[in-house]
Amino acid sequence: MRTPGSWGGALEIAIVAELRNLGVHVYERVAGQREQFKQIATFGDVEALGGGRAHIVYGGRVHYDALEVLV
Repeated sequence: MRTPGSWGGALEIAIVAELRNLGVHVYERVAGQREQFKQIATFGDVEALGGGRAHIVYGGRVHYDALEVLV
């Protein structure tokens, strides 16, 4: 992922979540609904005190965008 144009995927999200004590919720868009999402995965300890949370949307082919990051 040091190479320009290279992306991380679910494995890298899981590793960062554990290393940073971060709860990561992954969503995808509901087909035909512009502003609706369904949760498809969770990484890290989402109940840990002191950790942050990130809500990201999966855009297909290992592409993710931030919806909200709370630290």
